[in-house]
Amino acid sequence: MQTYAEFFCDFVLVDTTYRRNRFNLPLVNVVGVNNLGKTIMLAFGMLNNETISSYTWFFRMLKHCWQKNPKVFISDEDESIHQGRSQYFFV
Repeated sequence: MQTYAEFFCDFVLVDTTYRRNRFNLPLVNVVGVNNLGKTIMLAFGMLNNETISSYTWFFRMLKHCWQKNPKVFISDEDESIHQGRSQYFFV
């Protein structure tokens, strides 16, 4: 992921699948596009719930790994995602 962030951190897409796994927990998927135009999985994480504090923790960990901001950050209209990412990435 660090290599991706250094060279291709142009655009990332974040979405959450809700309780579609055996643990019955929200799964956050972070995907991007590499230099060949292929979609690649950058990160994922299971959260206890879909609150602002859970997303804030997730994006803090992501920012720690990337150490830079993506140019474009796409997600759905979930307010918890927007509030959590705004603390660690440019809005």
